[in-house]
Amino acid sequence: MVSHTLVLRWGRRLAASLMLCSPLAGAQTGSAAVALHGADAVFATDDVGVVWAVQKQSTSDKATVWLRVVNRTGKFTHVAIDGVDPFSKKRERVTPVTVFSADLRVGVDRETFVDLTSREIHLFRSAADATANQPAVTVFYLGVPDTVPEFTDALKLEAYLRDAKLVSHSLKTLVR
Repeated sequence: MVSHTLVLRWGRRLAASLMLCSPLAGAQTGSAAVALHGADAVFATDDVGVVWAVQKQSTSDKATVWLRVVNRTGKFTHVAIDGVDPFSKKRERVTPVTVFSADLRVGVDRETFVDLTSREIHLFRSAADATANQPAVTVFYLGVPDTVPEFTDALKLEAYLRDAKLVSHSLKTLVR
């Protein structure tokens, strides 16, 4: 028979092990990237914002998926975006490491999501971190969010990307 004390001790060890394996464990220790699930068409923390939109061609089935990544506090110096196949884990850098000042806008053919469904937005605090591929924060999406608005008018798309409200919902500043 297993004692109550042994079960509690085992439970605490399991919980500690799970915490160490968690993608957010680095946020507590300061050694690894903070991983955040973006999920929605507009995502914001105190430090970063992401806005998605789709520009449909009025005469065909072609579409461009647009991402606007906003450096809200200026804590990040570089950004890169990877496309990832969630099953095979194959990854491809779809936007190379880029100097990141106020914001970055990236448009990609919607067809690129067929094989590389997920997107990971990597935010780096320095050029050295970017060179070493050690992001401070990664915002990941499992695909194009369901709530992404679609536009055929380029001016309306641009206005949406520019004016979307970036409201942080209770996530504290990510990187000190």
